[in-house]
Amino acid sequence: MSASTLPRKCISTTISFREKKELLQKCQLKEEETRKESEALIFQVSNFVLKRQLGQGAGGRVFLGRHVEDRNRRAAIKIIHKRSSNAKAVRMARREHAILTELPPHPHIVNLFDVVENSKRLCLVMQYAEGGDLFDYVLKSGKLPQHEAWRIFRQLLDAVNHIHKHGFMHRDIKPENIFLDKDLNVVLGDFGLGGKWSSLSPTNATCGSLNYAAPEILGANYYIGPEVDLWSCGAVLYMMLTGSVPFSAESTADVYENIRTAAIQTPSFLDKDVVDLMHKLLTPHSLKRATMMDVLKHPWLQKLPHRSRTAPNLGAVRVQPQLLPTPMEDKKEKDRERRQRQQEIAQKESQDPSRSSRGSSCRSSKKNTFKAKEIEVEIEQSS
Repeated sequence: MSASTLPRKCISTTISFREKKELLQKCQLKEEETRKESEALIFQVSNFVLKRQLGQGAGGRVFLGRHVEDRNRRAAIKIIHKRSSNAKAVRMARREHAILTELPPHPHIVNLFDVVENSKRLCLVMQYAEGGDLFDYVLKSGKLPQHEAWRIFRQLLDAVNHIHKHGFMHRDIKPENIFLDKDLNVVLGDFGLGGKWSSLSPTNATCGSLNYAAPEILGANYYIGPEVDLWSCGAVLYMMLTGSVPFSAESTADVYENIRTAAIQTPSFLDKDVVDLMHKLLTPHSLKRATMMDVLKHPWLQKLPHRSRTAPNLGAVRVQPQLLPTPMEDKKEKDRERRQRQQEIAQKESQDPSRSSRGSSCRSSKKNTFKAKEIEVEIEQSS
């Protein structure tokens, strides 16, 4: 074959920008077709047959699966490709697997049914939430009535309190990660950015979503964990009641500034108690921010909500939360409890001198108690 019969690309020493762009598009199209063909070959994961795609992210896709034996049983199957360019998504999936495996089950936290892994893919078989996510649910109506927001927020707090009580933090609480079952009950999911927290090991890891992340995360400042989730809960509450994010602005820089200064505008139609709760949750200074105990005792959450029109039988929360003292607990409250315990011990010692040595030993053994769980045990034992 002579040079004159060869295609131009074969004899040209340079490729024009247009040709390079067309070639790149063809390569990307071919890669996409190959991936789709590969995924089409995966018709079953664990005991679930793939039916249709539910969603797609940067790291993989989520499919609806139907059980091979029980056709009424469905699951959401997250498929993550283990290629080198997808390493972050794989790490997040492994982290989510580890957290959900160690975390005790809870009605308002997504269930992990199975994990299937081979050399090419990592698949998480999880609970399917028929009601979609909270973002779409709010989007359909513009904003939620306060009694409906009360119910959803109360269930969200139950889930978050359960996470914190067992030593974990979520760090990506937002409406897109709050799912709803067929009865519109909360199912908190997407734990890929979560992790363990300890009052002795603060972190300054930056993660989450701009409109729902606490200022200490955005500023790469150190934090414990529970306080950043509570900020996110406050932002979610604002979004449910107003239909918009609390710190919206024309530029990202302005959003940062609004978050730093907690510059939020609350509509006049909102209940004064819920406005007070939002301000206490969206407090930039983490030490002054409301704790979980503060929130659960807040007047707005103590009110009995009106019956929900969309879910008439779900006015009450199904799981009663356990109050967890955290490292952010108000110092005055802790000092008051400490003085009360000392007075009780002194009173017992004055009544029975033989108890004096035991009381001293008990206080000494608890002198260096710092962790939240240990503080909880100490209070229970002293009461």
